[in-house]
Amino acid sequence: MLLTDYLLFAMIAAMQVGSPGPSTILLVNNALVHGPGRAILILTGDLVAIAGLAACSLLGVGALLEANPTVFMAVKVAGAVYLLWLGMQQFRLAQRVRISSDQPTTLQSIPVLWRQSFMVGLSNPKAILFFSSLLPQFVSAQQVSHISAFLPSYCYLCLSN
Repeated sequence: MLLTDYLLFAMIAAMQVGSPGPSTILLVNNALVHGPGRAILILTGDLVAIAGLAACSLLGVGALLEANPTVFMAVKVAGAVYLLWLGMQQFRLAQRVRISSDQPTTLQSIPVLWRQSFMVGLSNPKAILFFSSLLPQFVSAQQVSHISAFLPSYCYLCLSN
């Protein structure tokens, strides 16, 4: 990779990391509700999901989806069903829970919050667009065999998102 390409990639990655998204909102919410220590522990779910998206990009899942329209349609339908399920859960929660100021809030368990963080990271549109659309523009056919050259950038992105 040319130095100019690497610097452009690093600049775009820094802009992506610097703009708040769903993962940032979830982290701030968890820090306010559960405290900073638990929020950092819960954040590992998001980091594992981002690392998974990066690995999928490196393994060429985008090319697989482009080559197989049936698989791509199945992924789109699964995503739509997941979004509908999330929306229905929010409506049910809003109807079921009417929290007044005198009721203490109950803390959810770490595994439940970790799973929520993982799902937010996995469905984060910024990360999906970054790893599926932008990153392949910086990888040439000769560099595919040298994947380890990209690991520092991926590790940086995973730790700072």
